[in-house]
Amino acid sequence: MHGSRECLKLHHPRGQLQESGSLQSIRAIKQRLTDLEGSKKNRLKLFGDYVPALQTEINRCAVAGEFNQKPLGPIGTFLTLRDDRWALGVEACLRTLLYSFCCHDQHDARILKRIMGRVVPPDKPQPDIVTAKFESHPYDIQAAAVQTDAFPAFLDIVAVSNPVIFNTLVDQRRVENILLIEKSQEARQFLRHTPLPNCREAFTMAGYPVYAGAEQRFYASMQREAHILRGNIDGQIRDTKKELSDKTREQEQVREELKRLQQIISENDGLRKRTQRQRSQLQDRIGGINTQVLELEGEAEGEQEASLAELDGDVWRIEDQLTTVTQKVDQLAGNFRKASNRLKKAIEQYNIIDPAIQQISNQLDPLEGEKIQASQEVEVTTQARKHYEDKKKELLTSIANLRNRLAEEAETVDAVVGSSTPPHISRPRIFLP
Repeated sequence: MHGSRECLKLHHPRGQLQESGSLQSIRAIKQRLTDLEGSKKNRLKLFGDYVPALQTEINRCAVAGEFNQKPLGPIGTFLTLRDDRWALGVEACLRTLLYSFCCHDQHDARILKRIMGRVVPPDKPQPDIVTAKFESHPYDIQAAAVQTDAFPAFLDIVAVSNPVIFNTLVDQRRVENILLIEKSQEARQFLRHTPLPNCREAFTMAGYPVYAGAEQRFYASMQREAHILRGNIDGQIRDTKKELSDKTREQEQVREELKRLQQIISENDGLRKRTQRQRSQLQDRIGGINTQVLELEGEAEGEQEASLAELDGDVWRIEDQLTTVTQKVDQLAGNFRKASNRLKKAIEQYNIIDPAIQQISNQLDPLEGEKIQASQEVEVTTQARKHYEDKKKELLTSIANLRNRLAEEAETVDAVVGSSTPPHISRPRIFLP
């Protein structure tokens, strides 16, 4: 009715994991919504709710003269998009570099690290620190930058307000060699078939990175929307609220599903217990029946053994009789074959002599008119004819005797087989020629 217990055991933990993931996602969305709403008053909250406090502490230490050069950051605060549509592509390109801070030397980096240790919550990742000497002028990238009129370069879309931040992007990300191409298919074809000097990769408007070269690599972006560089804060807040509402509704559905599964598990546990009781009762009944069967088999075993012993004796006797009869039949069959062979030879001799007698008889008939002239021949011929007729009579007598003996032998075989052979044994058939 509700499916197997094993299936429910699989779905139930899965639902719990799904609920846990949904709760984490809701907490993250709520935090982002808080940061967005706070950023309307202080843009630094887009980078984290602790960043305004971090910036305040940096300013305090700078006024106190603890830094050789005041650290700059987050880097994203110094960037402005000339086309807001590229917010996701640029954020996918820079990633955590947007949240990073720049320090002039290791001394300043160590002080900033201690400040982060005091201000950044333990459950939050600390921003990266990029250490490089601060320069007052941006790098001259004219010769090293990608040049094409087909698509905008990264620095055509992103305006950098500070030379130190500009130089950091060049050093850390080589942004002067990156193109921005709206569609991924177009980017793959262009970078594969139109290699450009100083172009190593491109980013699409959806945030997909595409690398140049014959062995081209293309990766899907894990980021689905811009969080920092998107200009319309009110729009972000509206979209985030909608996302939070969707996630909350999804969490409620997961909770309802968990509740339903728990109810099903409870019902199935009751059904399992009833089934176990029924099975135990059936096993007891089966044990009683098996005991009765064993008792009945013990009572019938003696009678069955006696009956089997009698039957075994009958079988042995029948087999002995069958062996004796078979031997007699084989002997009579051998005698029959010998008599048949002798009869066959006698018939063959008769068939040879009979034509000769017929030929002689045919020769005598025309000679009756010449009896006087051929009296001597007639006498000789008559004697010869008499001789052959006597011989013929002897052969006919021998054949008749053989036939009689053969008939007697056949009757003897019939009598023996008819009286002694079991019904299932077929006796040989004897054919008289």
